Amino acid sequence: TVDGGLVKEIGGDAGAKLRAGMEAGTFGGQRLYRFPYLGYLQPLSQSPVQTLQVEFKLGRVKFPHYEYLDAWYVSGSAAALRAMSQTLALSFTATAEDSRASEAPYSYYGVTLVPGFAWLITKPALLLKAELAFGQRRYGAPDPLFGETRYDERIRLDLSVRSKQWRWMNFSPAVVLSLEKTESSIGFYSYEKTNLSLSME
Repeated sequence: TVDGGLVKEIGGDAGAKLRAGMEAGTFGGQRLYRFPYLGYLQPLSQSPVQTLQVEFKLGRVKFPHYEYLDAWYVSGSAAALRAMSQTLALSFTATAEDSRASEAPYSYYGVTLVPGFAWLITKPALLLKAELAFGQRRYGAPDPLFGETRYDERIRLDLSVRSKQWRWMNFSPAVVLSLEKTESSIGFYSYEKTNLSLSME
């Protein structure tokens, strides 16, 4: 999966931001989907020890080989970050999402709650982050193959490490390890996944 885009600041560094992005995924060497989207981020509160912001995303997901999955997707989230000390910060994000697919059984709505923390190690200079996501999705109609309306529960752990000394062009890379488990009311859709990726900011 690749996700990239352009960000436009409105009103300076502490102001709102507009983002035009493109997410794309492949499977087995074949393009699975593409997701062009627009995002809007609005800071609500900011101080030296805490921040609060909201973010919205809207886009059209296209599956070239599975047109019945094509969907309009919209999400809204609120995120808070509080510094507990010079080296430790706690975070919490809540997200609501809605996806309207071409066929109702593949439409869904859901919520995700994500507590996390960031820990700065001074020697060596490393920033460690951990986030634990708890999510639920409820689908819009009975699955045509199984005759049952799908309901998923997901747990995902993301661990990342970044260093200011790691630079590539104007980007700061981070190594991210993700562990994910989804339990579905339809066993066919249950799975466990481990992923190691490189993030550029």
